[in-house]
Amino acid sequence: MEIWKYSIGTGRDQKYQTIEMPRGAQVLCVQTQYRDQPQVWALVEPDNEVEDRSFVLVGTGWEVEPGLRYIGTFQINQGALVFHLFERP
Repeated sequence: MEIWKYSIGTGRDQKYQTIEMPRGAQVLCVQTQYRDQPQVWALVEPDNEVEDRSFVLVGTGWEVEPGLRYIGTFQINQGALVFHLFERP
C-alpha cells in the first residue's frame, strides 16, 4: 500500500471532477499544498487496475446534492474562499 496525491481544480466550471485511482483506493483527506493548490490524498494499492472516481466541489453557499460522501474542507486565498469536497458513491 502507498499514499498517493491527486490535484483538483477550484473553479465553478470544475464543480464535477473525475480522478483515476487504483481500484479500492481509500480517500484520506483534501488539503491545500504549495500556493493554495488543493490535493486529495489516498491510500492505494498500486498494482490494482484503475477506476474513475467522481468528486463534487462545493463552495460555501452553493447547493449540495443529496447522497454525496463528505471528504473534507479546505481554504484558499488566505481563507477568502472555502470549498468542500464530496465523492459520489
